[in-house]
Amino acid sequence: MPISLTFGASLCTAAVVFISLGCSAPGGEPVAAPDCDASSPPTCVSQAVDLKDHGQFSEAVSLLADSCERFHAPSCRALGVWKRDGIQETESIIDSVEMLLIRADSGGDVEGTYQLGVSYRDGLTVEATPSTAAGQFERACRQEHVRACYDLGMLLTQGALPLDADKAGMAFLTGCGLGNGSSCWNVATLAKQGLFTLPDDLTVDGLMERACAQGAEGACGG
Repeated sequence: MPISLTFGASLCTAAVVFISLGCSAPGGEPVAAPDCDASSPPTCVSQAVDLKDHGQFSEAVSLLADSCERFHAPSCRALGVWKRDGIQETESIIDSVEMLLIRADSGGDVEGTYQLGVSYRDGLTVEATPSTAAGQFERACRQEHVRACYDLGMLLTQGALPLDADKAGMAFLTGCGLGNGSSCWNVATLAKQGLFTLPDDLTVDGLMERACAQGAEGACGG
């Protein structure tokens, strides 16, 4: 039976999102994008987003495709997510969404690791495989990806996979430490139900206070 836990709200994508990752594009006209390869910073993706938001879809997709071919993992991830979301011009990309996100994951892009998990969890262009999604979320959570920690906990408590309260509690506890109030609330709920043993320096009441302070309003005064 699924455990009653709180859910976060979506801000940028269809996936469960807890913190803003900067959805708005920079102002002004797009500037010439630099060559992007494995040694380049993720600003290459920002420039592609800027091009897209100014209606230059072909240029934006070409930038990401060329950069991905030069093993720029964030570009592979962005292109995969765009293709998954049906962004204009991405239908011409030969690589599948799954392959693009695998390339990002293999290149060390933690958001790519997480987004691959989202695809497997929700069956987006691939067969829904909760166990594979959980593995992706766990890897991303270990790299302090807050949404991955929350989503892993939810997979392990809501019936998609057999209940694993210990692993779910640790995932929520990690998310709580990263500042996600819903994760604080959920680990407190597991502890209150006797399903998870908190570390000696934490209490249910303390976690509920932290959840409230971190924006989980339903935990306030409870």
